[in-house]
Amino acid sequence: MFLVSSYSLLIYIISIDQREVIIINIDDIKKEDLEEKAEMLKVLAHPSRLCILFKLLKVGESNVTNMQHCLSEPQSTVSQHIAKLKSAGIIEGKRNGTEINYRIHNKEIEKLLKVLIS
Repeated sequence: MFLVSSYSLLIYIISIDQREVIIINIDDIKKEDLEEKAEMLKVLAHPSRLCILFKLLKVGESNVTNMQHCLSEPQSTVSQHIAKLKSAGIIEGKRNGTEINYRIHNKEIEKLLKVLIS
């Protein structure tokens, strides 16, 4: 859980457990960076994709079949979600014989997921 307050040119984000304080100067933020973050959040804004990411965060790597059982969705649907996450650079796949194991590739997303579940 985070408390957010803004004062003139600074935004302070302070975690409730006091483990981390992030200070951001608004003048340093570029519009392109904000657009990129917004696109990333759009990709995350689906319960099935969040479930996939939380599973990957928990187990490290997983294939589509294991994710399909976790989500109770058809393999084609899970594959479509994986394709969106992969094209956004959030996850990456590594071929292992006939299957592909996926893992979280984006460290910023890993941090965000940990905040969401805390």
